[in-house]
Amino acid sequence: MKINVNAKPNSKHLKAVWTGSRLNIHLTAPAKDGKANEQLVRSLADLFGVSKKLILILSGHSHKNKLVSIKITRREFNSVVSSIHEK
Repeated sequence: MKINVNAKPNSKHLKAVWTGSRLNIHLTAPAKDGKANEQLVRSLADLFGVSKKLILILSGHSHKNKLVSIKITRREFNSVVSSIHEK
């Protein structure tokens, strides 16, 4: 599953919000030395209930807009997205 992610580093709180076709994720880590990307992968793994090994940043390593691959089924993806909308 490929998703568009808008990462917002240096946020006060860790938070994920689904907006249209994009996941906006607020990260507490700074955008230095790959720390925000590391937290993004950890956060997505926790959110989708998968191993970090199943998440890959395909593009946007040094930008806030990223394309991320997560190895999950469409059903698993939809279940997580619907739970994000409910919060």
